[in-house]
Amino acid sequence: MALQSVTRKSRVHPETGEGPAGIYVHIPFCQSKCPYCSFVSYQDMNVSVQNRYMQALKHQAHDMAGQQTSLRFVLRSLILQPEITKGRK
Repeated sequence: MALQSVTRKSRVHPETGEGPAGIYVHIPFCQSKCPYCSFVSYQDMNVSVQNRYMQALKHQAHDMAGQQTSLRFVLRSLILQPEITKGRK
């Protein structure tokens, strides 16, 4: 699903998979809701749910990295929310 979004919202050619791409990864566990943010977010979510979410995100990133070589797009940027990823591996 993330890979489909990359090809739709960037300059990656939909058939050849060539071109530059940037990815914003929204982690929906926020300390507070930013007034400009339209993404789904949850406050006071259980830490174990957050950890499972981050593990699933890692697995999806590994899967996507394997597909990146076959699609030939260049990942120019990956943006994560620093307060959420702090202290995680």
